[in-house]
Amino acid sequence: VDVYVTDRRGNPILGLGPEDFELFEDGQPVKLTNFFAVQNGVPALERLEVLPQGETRFQPQELEKLPDEQRLHLIVYVDNFNLFPASRNRTLARLRNFLSGSLSRDDRVMIVSYDRSLHLRQGFTTDMGAVASALIELEGLSGIASQREQERQQAIEEISEATSDFLALSAARSYAESVQTEMTIGLRGLSRQLELLSGLKGRKALLYVSDGIPQKVGEDLFYYVDERFPRSRARMESGNYDMSHRYENLISQANSASVTFYSLDARGLRANSSVSAEFAGTTQGGGLPFIDTVNNANMREPMHKMAADTGGQAVTNTNAIEAGLNKFLNDFRNYYSLGYQPGHFGSGRYYDIKVKVKRDDVKVRYRRGYRDKSISSRMADSTLSSLIYGAVGNPLEVDVGFGSSKADGKSSLVPVEVKIPLGKLTLVPQTNQYIGRVKVAVAVMDGEGSLSPVEQQPPHTIQIPAAEIDIAKTKDFIYEVVLAMRPGLSRVAVTVRDELTSQTSYVRKTIKIGDA
Repeated sequence: VDVYVTDRRGNPILGLGPEDFELFEDGQPVKLTNFFAVQNGVPALERLEVLPQGETRFQPQELEKLPDEQRLHLIVYVDNFNLFPASRNRTLARLRNFLSGSLSRDDRVMIVSYDRSLHLRQGFTTDMGAVASALIELEGLSGIASQREQERQQAIEEISEATSDFLALSAARSYAESVQTEMTIGLRGLSRQLELLSGLKGRKALLYVSDGIPQKVGEDLFYYVDERFPRSRARMESGNYDMSHRYENLISQANSASVTFYSLDARGLRANSSVSAEFAGTTQGGGLPFIDTVNNANMREPMHKMAADTGGQAVTNTNAIEAGLNKFLNDFRNYYSLGYQPGHFGSGRYYDIKVKVKRDDVKVRYRRGYRDKSISSRMADSTLSSLIYGAVGNPLEVDVGFGSSKADGKSSLVPVEVKIPLGKLTLVPQTNQYIGRVKVAVAVMDGEGSLSPVEQQPPHTIQIPAAEIDIAKTKDFIYEVVLAMRPGLSRVAVTVRDELTSQTSYVRKTIKIGDA
């Protein structure tokens, strides 16, 4: 659990030790077994050992750099679907300067955009020049929020000119239904990104760049209908377009994937759109400034909620975004990592987390829970992450080979041979034999980025006669699976887990099918 401790002004509190924290799961205190502190990007404290009696002993120790599991992976998620081109380009230019001059040389950055579908603009890299180029390319895209704002203004005009509450409500409903459909699709893209990040090792922060997303779609329009027709009770109807449950699901998914949200409002300080020459002298003039205020608050609420409940921060309604980005940087460089051993594994339940600091003058942020995933779910997540972002270690020295493909309609059937050195597996002696258990997961991505479902079978039991164990340890256990692949280049990821030790290997290879 990454924990950020600040004073009332947001300045990081440094120098705390494990004795300053209390950790709770579902309201019950749990014993702290791991502690790691980072100050100004440098490790300050780490857990040295667990004593035989089960007690833990902590001792200060300076390290030269962060270990791999504490390395920052920053995902810049540009929600082009909810951005005005002018505010997007202005913000991305300032973001380029921040990324190039502020991050550590070991931090990895990825650029993703959502433009009615998910697009990987730049994979994880430490090359800030490549990151800047990806952000510049995004500035050439059209923005969709402008069209939506035009539709909103048209709905406002229709409500203003309506001669009955029926006509006014029809205009509000039509707008709300259209945007709700679009938002549902857009949030699926963000959910998909979290799914792909779930198995990635290391610290993960998602910088969400948007001009705002609605808590209740069209809430301001239903307020305006109520102003014009007080007996319509239109405000109550806005609950039909409440997206809160979808944001709660995203928060739960982010917490389970250990992803912290940082929300950046690209539009900055907002003026009321109704205070313009367009509306001067019309019946809209009186109530619309309030309606715009409702809309602006409604658009900011989810960005604050997603950040707060995952332990991050939100910067909204300000033109001074550099100050907000520096707050984010303080989190990246100053934090405490707490660990504990739950009394359950793979239950599938969501568990609440609470962290207390034994001081009264501080603010504490952290992710508010996690889902205890099954081994199969964890392996599926890790396999997809390996497939997309690259393999993350091969301690079992697994190798993967391909047999001759056989055409099957538009696809080809390709034998995949997974070679697992028996000498690297844990083999437990039993009566006259040695027993081992391995679990294998496989996934494929074609040249167009389409992903196959993760293929995995129940754990396979390996049985070796005791008299043959020495010879067996010099050989490989062969696991075979046949996969359907399209013509062209495909990427194959294989995950192998030693069930007795939980040691896991990841291998990623590329294969070309046919002449395409």
